[in-house]
Amino acid sequence: MAENKIIGYLDLSTIDVKLKKELMAIAILLRDKVVNSFIRRKSSLFDKKGQIELNDVQIKILELMAKGLKRGEIADKLCCSKSNTKYHKSRIFDKLGVNSKVEAVLEGVRRGLISLEEI
Repeated sequence: MAENKIIGYLDLSTIDVKLKKELMAIAILLRDKVVNSFIRRKSSLFDKKGQIELNDVQIKILELMAKGLKRGEIADKLCCSKSNTKYHKSRIFDKLGVNSKVEAVLEGVRRGLISLEEI
């Protein structure tokens, strides 16, 4: 897997004006592409009211995580693969802004996405 490393910089004062303008145009296009991609990704996490939107499968996975089930057990309950469960768990973490199952469950309860009484 290739790593993104900065290996140097380009001193624009040493190149001619035409190339400088072309490089600046490329830099602006790349910046805009990265920014727009980030905005699209983040906005897809929310519904029209600005609330976090988990789909039905993600809600069910969150409930099963709250019950203490492991990824394989969740996959068995939902009749899907472990990798599918892993994908949804990752999306849940992204959408809730958390890094662990415990944080996800607590955040899900706090936001009213799941209820501990039902579990």
